[in-house]
Amino acid sequence: MSQNSTNTFHGNINKYTGTDNSIVHGRKTENFGTYNETNNGGEESLPENTRIAFLEHFKPVLIELAGCADAWKDPDSKELQDLWAKVMPDDMKGQYSQCGKGIRNLAVESLAEWRDLFGDAAKDALDDILEDKKEEDRGKFIQEQTKGNHWDRVYYFSSVSDGKPTGSFQSQIVARTFSAHFKAIQELPEEKRSKNPPKAALVLSILAIERAFKHYEAQTQGNPPTGKFSSDEGAKQSAPRIHRLFEKKKDGKDRVSAEMWGKIIAVAKSRLEPPTAAIDVVDPDSQDESEPPEDLDYQQ
Repeated sequence: MSQNSTNTFHGNINKYTGTDNSIVHGRKTENFGTYNETNNGGEESLPENTRIAFLEHFKPVLIELAGCADAWKDPDSKELQDLWAKVMPDDMKGQYSQCGKGIRNLAVESLAEWRDLFGDAAKDALDDILEDKKEEDRGKFIQEQTKGNHWDRVYYFSSVSDGKPTGSFQSQIVARTFSAHFKAIQELPEEKRSKNPPKAALVLSILAIERAFKHYEAQTQGNPPTGKFSSDEGAKQSAPRIHRLFEKKKDGKDRVSAEMWGKIIAVAKSRLEPPTAAIDVVDPDSQDESEPPEDLDYQQ
């Protein structure tokens, strides 16, 4: 909650001219009398020491929290204020009441930049993979990788065992893209991180990879893509469908177990530097349904 500030002027007022872009409540002038102004908005620009403290203490926790929540949902003002009070040093806790608007603006900007990391990472990973392939083979490779339903895309898996895809969400392109999240929070000690799996970060990784594949196809047709991943409306609309891959089944069991999450995260962390391993290709059913099968279990 921002702090109210009141300015009071006494004396003869012949003329008052001012420019104020914030919401103002209670402005009143009467016959050369008293002028009162109450401003409920915090400072939009942060003092330098507050900005530095935001980047050092608040931003990594904010990103880590967002990575475990919903792919495109930013915390509201109360959630930000509560988080600020929880994680900031004592001498900074009171800054939210004075600089709430600036903190909120910087939080929105930070989360947009975080989402853009996935878009950049997916593009870089795909570029590296395609670099080793002949020009005429690249389109075929992308078609093979994007076969299947949205819950069993070929590129999700790292290998095939006895005819079944294994290593769910541990392929080169998924791991490299997902690693962008851990790079963003690398300054946050492990013991201070959430015990919840970073579902939103993995959802963003998948959506960014889908976008990278589509962008490559668009480029080959002479239509170079524009815009940032964080403002991709198609990806935003697809997010709920991908989120469902990581929800519980009707029997209450997780589609992705805690043990598998550990493996997915470990592989992603190992890919913080560009890897050299190739992606294995499998060919699942090409039909794309809106809902994953109820008995779907991802293999480790």
